[in-house]
Amino acid sequence: MDGTVYTNAEDIEWVNEEELNTGEKVGEIKNQTDDNGGFDNFTASKLPAGTEIYKSEEKNGPIYIVKLNGKEIPYIGLLEG
Repeated sequence: MDGTVYTNAEDIEWVNEEELNTGEKVGEIKNQTDDNGGFDNFTASKLPAGTEIYKSEEKNGPIYIVKLNGKEIPYIGLLEG
C-alpha cells in the first residue's frame, strides 16, 4: 500500500507485546501474484483476493491487521535503509 511492502509480523516479539485493536477497514486484497514487478496497491503474494485489511495505530507505528480464516494477523511495513 502506498509504495510500501508489508510482511506478516505474527512472529515478531515487539508486535506481539502490543495490545492491538482493530480499527477502520482500509481495503481488501484485490489481486494475488508471484510476479515481483506486478505489485500495485492491495496486491499480495500470499494473501488471497478478498482478504480484509484494517488499520491499527500503535505507539510503535502503523500496524495493519488482516482477517483471514477467522484469525487476525498483524502486518508491518518493510522500510528500506
